[in-house]
Amino acid sequence: MNTSDSTISLPDHFSDLMDRVAQFKDKAAFGTIFAFYGPRVKAYLLRNGAQDARAKELAQDVMVILWREAKYFDRSQAAVCTWVFSIARRI
Repeated sequence: MNTSDSTISLPDHFSDLMDRVAQFKDKAAFGTIFAFYGPRVKAYLLRNGAQDARAKELAQDVMVILWREAKYFDRSQAAVCTWVFSIARRI
């Protein structure tokens, strides 16, 4: 993995996007997060027994919570993926 300043790690990239959502309600940043994590959350829910329609609904609920609670995300405590899936586990 290249660690030069010209590259950014995936966790840092999503943390930066979450910061933009939290600070500015940046819809484009949220769209990027949603496009990446939405399908992954749905797949996680399917693997845990949810039916397709319910998994889709719950995945959307997770993303709504992510949008509403973005101000509580703390990159020093967890990566975005950890935060997203902790929400999914509690839903």
